[in-house]
Amino acid sequence: MDIIPIIVATFWIVGMVLDHAKFTALWQSVGYRFNAFISMLRTPEGKEKLRDFPFLGRILFSVGIIILAYGMDETVLLSGILFILFLGIVHNLCRCTRKRFPFPSRKTLKTHLITVLAIILETAFFFVISLHYPAPYILLGIISLRFLFTTLATFILSPLSEDEPISH
Repeated sequence: MDIIPIIVATFWIVGMVLDHAKFTALWQSVGYRFNAFISMLRTPEGKEKLRDFPFLGRILFSVGIIILAYGMDETVLLSGILFILFLGIVHNLCRCTRKRFPFPSRKTLKTHLITVLAIILETAFFFVISLHYPAPYILLGIISLRFLFTTLATFILSPLSEDEPISH
């Protein structure tokens, strides 16, 4: 049994939870409205968030790994994916990241539902697409497009009007 795929799967799950929670907080900060999100991006704070947004960096990293590892042994590709996943987790746990992209400040039923739905969408997309294409390449693409899964989950659940804090 090879340990690298197990570590990749573990890092993928941890990174998925952290990223979707963080992106849900971004949507929560604009009231789950697309027009408010676009307006926020036009402000100085929004421009700073956009500049530091992990979306473009992940796409470039993923494309670089695919180009460098294309045709190589799957272990090499999985090692590159492991490196990207590790960097994503470190980025999420970095204290300076929480200032720009905090986790949800008010944990509500809606934030939990959006995060869980985004995780389900990402996982389902991975398993459906990996039936037709090599799984490591699909995983790289999914990591790059994670914000889109959170956005889709937000739009699906945006009709929910309840946004009351959950007591733990």
